[in-house]
Amino acid sequence: MDTDAICLDTNLLIAFLKGREPGASATERAVKTRDCFITSLTVYELLFGVARARKEIGENALLGGMFMLVTFLASPHCRF
Repeated sequence: MDTDAICLDTNLLIAFLKGREPGASATERAVKTRDCFITSLTVYELLFGVARARKEIGENALLGGMFMLVTFLASPHCRF
């Protein structure tokens, strides 16, 4: 397995779930050969879209095999 990890975007995940090329093949190849990460924003966008559409398209199985990166927005009002 390749040691390079990549972060997948919402558009690639949607292409994969809907079978749209070339994104579907690229996502499948990445998931099979690399450690793939997604951001918490991507999880939100994907699940929000599913909720609006009121139908599941395999998102839970896809998300279950990924690592989620927790991201914080830098703001002058945030204190760490």
